[in-house]
Amino acid sequence: MKSGSVPDPPALTSALEPVRRARPPWQNADGPGCRDLAATVAGFGTFILVDCVMMYAPLQMKETPSLLPQMLTLLLLAFGLGGLLVWQIRGAWRPFGVGMMLGWLFMTLISAGFLTGLNP
Repeated sequence: MKSGSVPDPPALTSALEPVRRARPPWQNADGPGCRDLAATVAGFGTFILVDCVMMYAPLQMKETPSLLPQMLTLLLLAFGLGGLLVWQIRGAWRPFGVGMMLGWLFMTLISAGFLTGLNP
């Protein structure tokens, strides 16, 4: 407390205490923890595993197959399921959905779209 300042009356202090402590759920005082980071990495790894399994056979063929079914499935998985987890389910599954979307972005950028079906 600064010297010369008048302290808050006890009644006012106790009335303002819940307001000072209340924070929106997205403003975690401690920041993201290890659990959030682990869930994000798990979502990232899950998407990369599914992507590699889905794109292995079409990319091994000598003839150029249509990658439209794989592309739509991967988009639906990453942004459909990932978006559902982020915006509707929320809670502890939110970082998992973010990790899935980041996995799609990573695989698209690293492979110039070949591993996500954007660039056949």
